[in-house]
Amino acid sequence: MFRYLSAIGMSEYIDKKKFQSFLLSSFHSQDLSMDTVTNPETGEKMAEFYLDMDPFTLILRGKISENRIFVESLLPVARSYRNLVPIDAWQIDFSDEMMPILIGDHLETGSPIDLFVSNLIQAKRYASKGPDILNVYVYGLSISGQILLNTQSSAEDEAAYLDQEEYMDELSRRAASGDLRARQELEQEDRAAWEDIEKRLQDEDVYSIIDGLILPANAEIYGSFTVLGTIRAIHKILNSYTEEWVYEFELSIIGKPYTVFINPKDLEGYPSVGMRFQGSVLLLGNIDWNLREEVFEE
Repeated sequence: MFRYLSAIGMSEYIDKKKFQSFLLSSFHSQDLSMDTVTNPETGEKMAEFYLDMDPFTLILRGKISENRIFVESLLPVARSYRNLVPIDAWQIDFSDEMMPILIGDHLETGSPIDLFVSNLIQAKRYASKGPDILNVYVYGLSISGQILLNTQSSAEDEAAYLDQEEYMDELSRRAASGDLRARQELEQEDRAAWEDIEKRLQDEDVYSIIDGLILPANAEIYGSFTVLGTIRAIHKILNSYTEEWVYEFELSIIGKPYTVFINPKDLEGYPSVGMRFQGSVLLLGNIDWNLREEVFEE
């Protein structure tokens, strides 16, 4: 995770020696807060430390034993509230105790989704009491990306594209609910699309054909994706702690909104609205547990 520090304006600290020095000093910072949870079976206390870098947070996770703190992992987090995604049939995978993964289905499309949970302690405390559908603010941290020209399309092309996306979303929802006919139609549409792409690839560059994509970068690594999307808005965000700024891109990827943070040092090309961003991202989520006040009482 050290490399992803760059995406929240901490590029200086991707060097582990510099980070160790930073870590020691941060435990004396007034911007540091802590939350803990105790395992009722073992009595082991897990801790999560939050270093405020408005609008970012550096999260340090570890255990407390005999009044000593053992930091075992870190997670750079953005307080991003632009892209709210309802997730159904969800579960939280705690296989990696310090890096829980939220797995579920996008309620609107039925597409599977997996991402890193930004707050471990809340996940430990409230997952068993969570609602059937989680509202999650989803965003990506990128450490490698480039700016590409957009493909040319007419107003008629855009309208036809949106109609097709609505149709595919409806098929996905029906297929996810067990509709066999919708599943067969979806497979036929996918085959037809790939046959068309393979034919065009004989004479065209892949980036002149595909407007957007989001694909797992590694089947064995949750939360890691390759994305291609059109930039709809650009924000320059300053890390108040390090005074280093990063880009926040509002992207449209296959008709869906996504938010991506990237350091200008990790970006090839100069971004502008209407151009496309292509890169690798780590997908994270800030969960809105939406629980009644009494549920939060210990």
